Amino acid sequence: MPEPTVEAMADVVTVTAMTHVGAVREQNEDALAIGPVVALEVSMAHAVTCTMDVRRPFVVAVADGLGGHAGGEVAAAHIVRGFAREGERLEELAAVADLVRQIDAELTDEAARQPSLAGMAATVAGLLFTPAETNWFNVGDSRVYQLDDRYLGQLSVDDSPLAGEPGAAAPVTHVVTQVIGGSGTAIEVHGGPSTRHGCWLLCSDGLTDLVAVSELEEVLCSSQDDAHAVKRMWALAMNASGRDNITIVLARRRGDSGEKS
Repeated sequence: MPEPTVEAMADVVTVTAMTHVGAVREQNEDALAIGPVVALEVSMAHAVTCTMDVRRPFVVAVADGLGGHAGGEVAAAHIVRGFAREGERLEELAAVADLVRQIDAELTDEAARQPSLAGMAATVAGLLFTPAETNWFNVGDSRVYQLDDRYLGQLSVDDSPLAGEPGAAAPVTHVVTQVIGGSGTAIEVHGGPSTRHGCWLLCSDGLTDLVAVSELEEVLCSSQDDAHAVKRMWALAMNASGRDNITIVLARRRGDSGEKS
């Protein structure tokens, strides 16, 4: 796929994102954070692109509110607001895990105060960019992939009772074994280091439940730019029923020498 044009005067991350209600749901319970900016309860007609300078840490994250539970959109919004607010202070994965557990406690407390929000919860997948490194993390079944040449490899760990065949669309169970908020139990935050520079795909299960990895790889390798790739992936999910909210984020990090990935 032709590379986006970026004048890399410093270490930068180019983020292209789209979040959409899908074809069936009445409300978008997905939310996303790109550094200090959040997108909540919106349905985008087109992908948006921004470039972030990595002089300070920041997080790119996708949160997916649990459908069928009260306040799924509230939980997702609270999660991405937390990452937007605290991102500059998150210098390592341990700090991300601490923040996730803090948010989990806040959601549990809020649900106890407001019975109408009982059980509200969300999954999350994200990337922590710092000047020194790039790290991935997730809770639930929202996913992080990394593009290596023409191969899209999953970094995140699905908290799901079933595992799908490699390269297939995810098994549609609507059951996750870990979420942020709602469970009342201690959660394990999956995470690890990635390459410092590269290309990553973050998404909610509204994409991966419907579109096989092989199809995503073909799109990434044949699209004219990242905005085109994101729109094509969204169209594949919509054509496969679009039964859930769909959030797709592509992030590319380049070095201060202008290297491309």
